[in-house]
Amino acid sequence: MELKYKGDTITVPDDFIIKCGQHAESRGMTLEEYIIEAFEKIEAENKKVVLNQGQETLAGFDRPNSEDNRQT
Repeated sequence: MELKYKGDTITVPDDFIIKCGQHAESRGMTLEEYIIEAFEKIEAENKKVVLNQGQETLAGFDRPNSEDNRQT
């Protein structure tokens, strides 16, 4: 099966889709809902990574610490 995500085509083996469908059914979901949930989780995780990278930058990882540059 091929899935389209953000302009990319992702090829997923049929046996994986069958297992996803079975898991979705056990959770009371359709396969479509299950796939949407998976991509939403990917998006949320990607946002966390971006935010964490931003925090590292704000915390000074990408710039010299002003206290380190003080002349005594």
